[in-house]
Amino acid sequence: MEESFYDPLASDYHLIFDDWNASIGRQGQVLSKLLSPPEHLDRVLDCACGIGTQTIALASLGYRGEGSDLSPLEVKRAQCEAVERGLKIDFRVDDMRELTTAATGEFGVVLALDNALPHLDSDSDILLALGSMLSFRNQRTVAGSYK
Repeated sequence: MEESFYDPLASDYHLIFDDWNASIGRQGQVLSKLLSPPEHLDRVLDCACGIGTQTIALASLGYRGEGSDLSPLEVKRAQCEAVERGLKIDFRVDDMRELTTAATGEFGVVLALDNALPHLDSDSDILLALGSMLSFRNQRTVAGSYK
């Protein structure tokens, strides 16, 4: 898994969805049913945020969170998308296998959705990522895929 693979996708990543904005709304509704209400949940970390689909979805519903991704260009795109929507979300470059820039224990939920885990190169990389996610959460970790 290399950032150089994802960087060229940043400007067009939304095209994998029929309607990216509708998908943001739909994913927010699905995720909010799985999570405690925003007022009862510590911050959410989306540790494979890409261009911000789920992070933006949750922030638009009142969740406090941040996103990180291996790709600097996808993180930049996520930042721009959040600003355009008037949302305050911290985004940063980080590798979900290490999560060196996240604050330990400050998250109620750690997310890695869509195709993040299958893009890892080996079982050991998957175990590293899951271990990192587990160490950076204080309630629950959610990993999965849906559109």
